[in-house]
Amino acid sequence: LDAGPIILQAAVPLKDGDTVESLSARILQEEHRIYSEAIRMVLSDSFRIEGRRVMVEPQHR
Repeated sequence: LDAGPIILQAAVPLKDGDTVESLSARILQEEHRIYSEAIRMVLSDSFRIEGRRVMVEPQHR
């Protein structure tokens, strides 16, 4: 699942006072939040790839 174009991503802000550990923990939290959604998108075939772009069907945005 870690090959090919990105179909879903989340932004994680960098906060004052962040350490490698605190930022890594927030990144992991976001990964867990969106992972099941990305799997659902793959299994439901709710996107298509056009060249290097991923086009998400409107009902899945």
